[in-house]
Amino acid sequence: MATVVVQVDGKVRDRILLPADATEAEALKAAWQRERVRKFATPETLAKSVYIPKRLLSLATKAS
Repeated sequence: MATVVVQVDGKVRDRILLPADATEAEALKAAWQRERVRKFATPETLAKSVYIPKRLLSLATKAS
């Protein structure tokens, strides 16, 4: 298992525990289930995501 930091627009919003071999899709699915992430981003507002296995999931939202 690995603790992955979840950033939304460059700010740390949460940490999630994932299997070490988790894919980007699995990391996104886990992130969307977290209230602390949904407060700042939704799948509809997502512009880009970057996943670094076992370390980071960074979400960038569309400018409003």
